[in-house]
Amino acid sequence: MLKDYPNLPKVGWLSILKVRSSVFAVFAFFTTIFSTNFYAGFLASYFLKKGCPSSYIGIFAFVFMVPYMICCSVFPSLFENISRKFLISFAIFGLGIAFIFQGPSELLYLPYSYGLMGLGFVLHGIMEPILLLFTYPEAIEQYYYHHGIREGENPDFDNLISNKFGSLNAFL
Repeated sequence: MLKDYPNLPKVGWLSILKVRSSVFAVFAFFTTIFSTNFYAGFLASYFLKKGCPSSYIGIFAFVFMVPYMICCSVFPSLFENISRKFLISFAIFGLGIAFIFQGPSELLYLPYSYGLMGLGFVLHGIMEPILLLFTYPEAIEQYYYHHGIREGENPDFDNLISNKFGSLNAFL
């Protein structure tokens, strides 16, 4: 029980947001959820207004999901020995490039091209699993490190902190 460990910090959002690395991971997760919701709502209606056939929107979703499903299966073992912070930073940068191609970006004078949009969705499908797979473990590990706690020392506390980060998914 948590009562048996009086030195453990209280787990609340304020205590999580005081840990800078955890905030970085929460931001990365928020970016990922935003990107998916951006496609589902705004981008699909934008394509329809531009004259894109509705069947192409389904193809774009398919082009996104195939690399996403493959990468979700392969990345945990492939990137096992690479720094999570590096992977998260790389994925945020890659996701930004994917957004530029998905746009299409009139600010950068990129043409309205289905090929560029498809490339953006493939890149999005590769970068998003990196963020989703590595942000929670990184945030939880940094929280433990900041408070000087060893993971596994108290299973009740481990469940509490894991549930707190897991609730972020339901919130967003």
